Amino acid sequence: MKFMTNQNNPLNVMKKFLVLFLSILFSFNSAFAESDLESNLQILVDDDEIAGAVVVVANKDKVLEFITVGYANKENQVPIQKDSLFRVASQTKPMTALAVMILVEAGKLSLDDEVSKYIPEYANLLIEDEDGTTRPPKNKMIVRDLLSHSSGLAGGLPALSEMNTLEFMVKEFANSPLKCEPSTKHIYSNVGMISAGRVVEVTSGMPYAEFMKEKIFTPLEMHDTTFTPTEKQLKRFVTIYKRNADNTGIVAIDDRAKFSNPRRQPLPGNGLFSTAPDILNFCQMIANDGVFKGKRIVSSESVKEMTKKQTYDAPTYGLGWGIDKNFIGHDGSAGTRMRIYNDKDQKIIKIFLSQYAGDCPLFKL
Repeated sequence: MKFMTNQNNPLNVMKKFLVLFLSILFSFNSAFAESDLESNLQILVDDDEIAGAVVVVANKDKVLEFITVGYANKENQVPIQKDSLFRVASQTKPMTALAVMILVEAGKLSLDDEVSKYIPEYANLLIEDEDGTTRPPKNKMIVRDLLSHSSGLAGGLPALSEMNTLEFMVKEFANSPLKCEPSTKHIYSNVGMISAGRVVEVTSGMPYAEFMKEKIFTPLEMHDTTFTPTEKQLKRFVTIYKRNADNTGIVAIDDRAKFSNPRRQPLPGNGLFSTAPDILNFCQMIANDGVFKGKRIVSSESVKEMTKKQTYDAPTYGLGWGIDKNFIGHDGSAGTRMRIYNDKDQKIIKIFLSQYAGDCPLFKL
């Protein structure tokens, strides 16, 4: 496996990443591991692989390790902090799925309802076959399909302005053919998640972002989780980096102005900003079967539904959650990751937050 590095000896490179991987994997088991993990994360910073990182290891009840290394902005030597604000991108998806489950429990909808019940424009969707011809699909798209990426809606990001409302977006999506039969194949789709966000709006009678804040972020004390960071929050925003042109280090991507636009709409698949403490609150609620600090946010049955296999083929995906034999979790495209491991006694949670456009070096382990 090849890694991008400033060091020339491939053996040393492999040893470096192996030690880093093992220190993260076993850090919660020993008292000495925290300094080992921190020193190995520092190697990535010193070698200009990443600018900085926040790593949290916890169980369902308490924090075991909370480490910050490097910079939120290395050009200005701004240290990364425990409450630094990150673009968490697709880690938005499990939170959108939770919103849908809250509405299911409230009797506002069913996972097996046809999506066209809430988005009428989807009633006449066509499917595009391999020969380029279109036809009506054999299967009806259901709400469950939106959350498991089994809707047949196009993958990737929509070619629409982020200034457009969710209502406008879904009407535009209805003009494009499906890529496969609903309920048959997994095609990772931000379009599907945007559609799920629109279902939240229609069934709740509230704007999607307001519903998320009232029903999820406020009860979970996720006070820094938002689609529209304030100027005060943006002062804690971690700069996003990418590899430089000659592949010797990293260079900043200046996109802060884009995210601070007050007209920017919430994207249910990848639009959130958050912090390590906020992400931890969300993960601990899931690890505690829907309970946070004695308050029930969602039923244990809904947590089980979200975190069990829902896909008909590979990869294994639940409702808003990636499913592995050892953990549930989700990554964000800007260099963020969360995992809840399937240990019934501990339910170890691991959160890694950095800001990196492309394959984050740590994710290549």
